[in-house]
Amino acid sequence: MQTSPVASVPIPDLQSFTFHKVLYDVEFGGAAIPGLIGAYYRTTLGDRKESVGIYMVNGVELFRAWGFVDDEHCSYHTIALPGGGVVGPFVGCPNIEVRREGEQVRELTVHTGTDAFRYAVGAPTAWESVGGGLSDRFGGLALGEAADVPQ
Repeated sequence: MQTSPVASVPIPDLQSFTFHKVLYDVEFGGAAIPGLIGAYYRTTLGDRKESVGIYMVNGVELFRAWGFVDDEHCSYHTIALPGGGVVGPFVGCPNIEVRREGEQVRELTVHTGTDAFRYAVGAPTAWESVGGGLSDRFGGLALGEAADVPQ
């Protein structure tokens, strides 16, 4: 797993992408995550289509992942931070851990290298860094920025 951001990889500029679709209760690791919304955008690069997914819960952006449509997995991902900033990009898809109470999803934890960012579902300002060096640089609590979801 990637342990530090890849500085040489640019984060896609959504101005060059076109809205594609929105999915609700997005799947990660083979299981649907209730409340996780993915807004997807596409562009053409040569003979390939690149896709960017913006993942959010309760209107709060958690992370972005992107790569080519014909690839099985994401190429890179970033984690949303306060004020619209991001950590990353990191290689591959984010590792998502889901904590449930019965059937209800209570918490999502996004693991990236040595860091983990925990999101308490139902509390849209509870984005918390829970480990590693980036926590120290960005000060423990990371609030997501509200994102507009096309309808």
